Amino acid sequence: MCVQTPIDCSGDCPNVAIVTAIQPWHRRRYVLLCRVVCLLAALDAIGAMAQQAPDVIWSRQTDTNFVSPVAISPDGIWVATSGPTNSIRLANLADGAVVRHFLGHTDVVASIAFSPRGGLLASTADDRTLRLWELSTGALLRTISLGGGQRQFSSVAFHPDGEHVATDRSRTNVVVWRISDGMPVWERLGNASEIESLAFSPDGSLLVAAGGFRGADAQIRVFQVSNGNPIQSLTTSNTYGVRELAFSPDGQWLAAGTDRLTNFSGAVELWRVADWTRVRQLPVHAPALGFSPDSKLLVTLRPNAMELWTIPEGTLVRSFGTPVSGDYAPHLSIAVSPADAHRKHCDRDSLSYEVECFSAE
Repeated sequence: MCVQTPIDCSGDCPNVAIVTAIQPWHRRRYVLLCRVVCLLAALDAIGAMAQQAPDVIWSRQTDTNFVSPVAISPDGIWVATSGPTNSIRLANLADGAVVRHFLGHTDVVASIAFSPRGGLLASTADDRTLRLWELSTGALLRTISLGGGQRQFSSVAFHPDGEHVATDRSRTNVVVWRISDGMPVWERLGNASEIESLAFSPDGSLLVAAGGFRGADAQIRVFQVSNGNPIQSLTTSNTYGVRELAFSPDGQWLAAGTDRLTNFSGAVELWRVADWTRVRQLPVHAPALGFSPDSKLLVTLRPNAMELWTIPEGTLVRSFGTPVSGDYAPHLSIAVSPADAHRKHCDRDSLSYEVECFSAE
């Protein structure tokens, strides 16, 4: 493929919080991150399906205004976040202790992604650059211009082979870049308005792109990674546009999230990858979402709640209230840790041992 190279709150302080969401099968750890959120220990239950608030594993103030985005390394050891300071903060997932900062972007960081084997970190920012970093040292390895003017929510995604990344260019085009030399492998139109999210399928064969602005090109485009050929264009119910895309780890499902905005309709959608049929429209607007490692749950995050839905039935099984505070509350990020991350960080002398290490029958 690709010419012999495989492509595979209350208060003012924003915090990152590690929370454990109790599921029917297991206790798993999630990262819940709001751009302005302070006291996650005081989460309130909401609605008829509301449950006790998630257990807070740790909470850290990381920036002075807002915090977004967030990413967890594939080995479940690191969590990376950013905010308005243009730097990226790398911390231990176990306790939130900061390890290093990645410095170089000249404007707000919009997207962060770890390489599949965890050796690299990729980021895009409103300075319209893609930057590749060495995770172990924080060294900047490469800077690639993405063209166009300033724009929030540009996306970056690592291919499963760890040798390629996808970004937008000039807001509208999808580009797959080769990491070894920083050269584009192929480039195609991804959205006539602006791209907000990109995602590779787990097997590396597909790349999806979506975005849109106020109804301009609210499509999800599906590309064959080997040659960049477009193979599907999915019409969504999200008339404003799509905020985030996520494949399930088993590759069977694609979820699309959107903001709740006046005069625009939409819902979180679940698409079956085998035939590109939309099988569910969950009754919620959520700009941030992620699948559980076993692909049995979809986690959605919106300004005042985090919900857990069964897949593919779309049944709501948990709803947790989250505080709403500040101008940035509508912009949220969420990352789901690997299935065994809670076991890697067990500490038998810690009061959090039961929360982190035991399954709930």
